[in-house]
Amino acid sequence: MIYEVKNMQYTGIIKRVVPFFLTFAVGLLVASLFVPLSAPSFSGLKSRIEHRKAKSERMRHARYEVMRENRELRNEVLRLRERIAEMESGRGYVRYNELPSIPMDSVPEVQGKRKDRKPRHPRHPKHKHFE
Repeated sequence: MIYEVKNMQYTGIIKRVVPFFLTFAVGLLVASLFVPLSAPSFSGLKSRIEHRKAKSERMRHARYEVMRENRELRNEVLRLRERIAEMESGRGYVRYNELPSIPMDSVPEVQGKRKDRKPRHPRHPKHKHFE
């Protein structure tokens, strides 16, 4: 009778464990169709880390360059504002009435038509306001 009790305990365990392992095996089989089940490879990890560090260094350098350029632009804006203020106060520029006058006799008059223009198309005559 003791043998029958022990045998019944083992059959209960087998009835529960075997379906679990069979289901697990089928699940692995289906998963292997979509994903490789091999152990992960860490061979490229070092190169990826170095690549990230290099990229981070490039980004940091680019950020410092942008900050330097912004500082230069800010300084240039301040210089230009000071120059405008100086010009508005009358210290840094020549006024229009102080410019030397150019005699109109020294400018030659242009004669003839321009030769680099294409002739007008018959559908597009001269506009009235240009005549």
